[in-house]
Amino acid sequence: MTLPVSALNDDPEGERRLDGDILHALPDTVLVVDIPRNTVVFANRDLREILGYGDDMAAKFAPNMLLHTLDDLTHSDERESAADEDDETGEQERRLQAGDGSWRWFTWREVDFERDANGEPLKRLIVLGDISERKQTDTEQKQQAVRQTMLRRVEAELSKSLELDSVLTVAMDAALRVTNASDGCIALLEDDLLRVAAYSGGYQADMTFFPDEGIIGRAVRLRKPEFVRDVTRDPDYVPYMTHTQAKMVIPLLYRDRVIGVINLETPKADHFTIEAFEFLKLIIARVSSSLENARLFALTEANLKEMEALYARVRGLEQMKTDMIRIAAHDLRNPLGVILGFSQLFLDNVRTLSPTEEDMIETILRSAYKMQKIISDILSLERIEAMQNGMVLERVDLGALVTQSAADFEPRAHEKGLLFALKAAELPVHVLGDVAQLREAVDNLVSNAIKYTPDGGSMTLRVEALADMAIFEVEDTGYGIPEDQQAKLFEPFYRAQTGETQAIEGTGLGLHLVQNIVTRHNGKMRFRSEYGAGSTFGFVMPLNRSTD
Repeated sequence: MTLPVSALNDDPEGERRLDGDILHALPDTVLVVDIPRNTVVFANRDLREILGYGDDMAAKFAPNMLLHTLDDLTHSDERESAADEDDETGEQERRLQAGDGSWRWFTWREVDFERDANGEPLKRLIVLGDISERKQTDTEQKQQAVRQTMLRRVEAELSKSLELDSVLTVAMDAALRVTNASDGCIALLEDDLLRVAAYSGGYQADMTFFPDEGIIGRAVRLRKPEFVRDVTRDPDYVPYMTHTQAKMVIPLLYRDRVIGVINLETPKADHFTIEAFEFLKLIIARVSSSLENARLFALTEANLKEMEALYARVRGLEQMKTDMIRIAAHDLRNPLGVILGFSQLFLDNVRTLSPTEEDMIETILRSAYKMQKIISDILSLERIEAMQNGMVLERVDLGALVTQSAADFEPRAHEKGLLFALKAAELPVHVLGDVAQLREAVDNLVSNAIKYTPDGGSMTLRVEALADMAIFEVEDTGYGIPEDQQAKLFEPFYRAQTGETQAIEGTGLGLHLVQNIVTRHNGKMRFRSEYGAGSTFGFVMPLNRSTD
């Protein structure tokens, strides 16, 4: 049943009176206001129970509600806008203050009665409907929508950049917007100190905290967010700001590791809310990974710049070394040619040399030829590297090339009594490459096999096509290479050393030269070796079937 408030206007003389017992019995919550004084003169039991006032108001008007002006009990926001909010039925939504100081929402309908001699109303009946729960739900839904929007905005802003300063700015701004803190900072853990990296209010850049000190230290130590409503009662509180009353500290965790903290403060004890605290934890969970990614990105960039500087320096030193080697090699060729020429001439034409003197001259010749080979290998390596961007590529029959190399080296193999075999594919094995460079690579591998195979051994050259790859290998029954020396075989100037090979002359550049050539032809080196049982060296590179 709803009070028929329209009936109160049916008395033209304005003599109708409302009985208090009747009003208490109504199913509505009601107020009666003395209009000239704007004073509440009646509130029924239902309303007093909702607002939390006592039953002692039933007989007499209690001073904590009745005899107050209506303005004292209603919220100023609704007082100022009430006239504009009336709907077609004359209903408004307004707040009344409860006994504990909180505010509750009501629907609000008014009707005047008890008029004076001039027809002016003396009393106003206000019929109320409690809508606080609905309003609270609406407010929570709006707050949730606002927070979700803010969360999405923060995530979008964090995803825009990996710059540490940008991520810190976004995080600090979001924290201040959520909490309205007066002071705050984000401090990152560096060298066992928390160093301020973003700040607001009284905090400053490069301030530091000990990670085991105060409420901040407690949050770091326990890896747990802290919400302290009254810092003066907290035994761990350290006053970084003189006016702080309430404090929030949330550790920044990345994979259960503390990388920093966010610290927020306010001088108002009731300013921070648990809702803001819980929402801030959601934001910080997103911020932590972005901060760690940004920190790693900054560290990577710094390392990259350092590596680039180091690489530039090494490249300069490498170029200097190359220039010096090239100059030395070129400058040594002429005097070395003189030594070789005159030594050979002296050996061939002087008849009065003793056997010891002949041995000396032959030693000079061997040493000079060894130097000549070193110079030749250095200049070949330089030439190959210089031709990297200017190789003359053509379709080459690798089988024919290996056959020609085998014909050239077979006499040397027979001089050592080696069994020399060539197993070439019946069909052409075509590759795309530079003929001169490929021939140099094949010759080096064949020459090495002859050099490092003792007299009476054997060696086999193989060329075949398998799937889309051309394969060339030289297998020998030579001395083999100890396993602990195999990792460095292709490094320049490195030579594997065993008791059997110490007297064999070499520069240590041959395999390095072959590897450079093979790599430039998009191929790969392959080898296997067992000390005392021989070795197999070769390479694979893409077949060229364009006109097969």
